[in-house]
Amino acid sequence: MPTEHAEHVATTLAWSEVDAWMRPGTNEGITFGITRLAGALAASASFVGGGDLSLYTAGSPRGSLRSQGSSVDAIDAGLVHSAPIDVAVSLRTGVVEATWNDPVSASAMTAKLTLELDQAIGPVGGRAYLFHGESVHDDASWTLAMTLL
Repeated sequence: MPTEHAEHVATTLAWSEVDAWMRPGTNEGITFGITRLAGALAASASFVGGGDLSLYTAGSPRGSLRSQGSSVDAIDAGLVHSAPIDVAVSLRTGVVEATWNDPVSASAMTAKLTLELDQAIGPVGGRAYLFHGESVHDDASWTLAMTLL
C-alpha cells in the first residue's frame, strides 16, 4: 500500500502531465466525468455528469482548467433531473471548485475539494486519470475522471 508521500508525488506528477498536455499549441483538450455521492438524508442530490474541461489558463509552475458546456444528472423519485455544472481545477494545488444548481432542488451549490490520484491508465500521450476527493468541504464523496484527447 502506497504511503501518503508516494500518493502525493504521484498526484503531483499527474497534474504536471495534464499541464504539459494542455499548454498552448500542444493537444486537443480534456473530457471529464464527475460523480458526487451524498447520503440518503443529505441536503443536496447525488449526481453523475461531465463534459469538456479544455479551457486552460497558463500558470507557474502549473496552470488551471475550467469546464464549458458541462452538465450533471440526478435521479429523484424515478425522474432524471439535469443541471449545468462549472468545474475549475488548479493544476498547481489540486484543488477543484464545483458550482452547480442542485438538479433536484434547484438550489445554488458550491463545493471545494482537494483531489488525490487513484489511477493513471494508458500512455502519457492520451492517458486517462481517476482522482478522488481527499479533502472535501461538503457532505459527499467525489470522483473526477479525465481523458486527455
